Amino acid sequence: MWHHAYSPTEVLLAVSPRMRLAWFAAVVFGAVFGAGEFAGWVAESLKGPSWWAEDLHILLRAGGRLSAGQPLYSDPSFLYPPVAAVIAVPLGAVDPAALSIAYAALKIALAVVALSPLTTGWRAAGWA
Repeated sequence: MWHHAYSPTEVLLAVSPRMRLAWFAAVVFGAVFGAGEFAGWVAESLKGPSWWAEDLHILLRAGGRLSAGQPLYSDPSFLYPPVAAVIAVPLGAVDPAALSIAYAALKIALAVVALSPLTTGWRAAGWA
């Protein structure tokens, strides 16, 4: 069976205006909500240690135990596979606040990369 490869513009134009509006609204809501959560995290982090980086601290402590030759699972809050502690060993030398900010920036960058293919049709159609 022969399949036609549709261009992003053809796919975008085949979607109804109502569906495009729904997708746009969902993306805008996600972006606004995400930006608000990120701003809240930054404000809370400036006050001192917060819940945001708790998993990061658990991983860094596990990396420290691993490099010191101590039992990896002596902390009952460490519920990750051993490879997580292996990855955390070199990260122990980095300031946890800077590491947390870099991790948040990485998540934002990954979201942008994941969403960018969805907007190629917008650019081709002259909408973005």
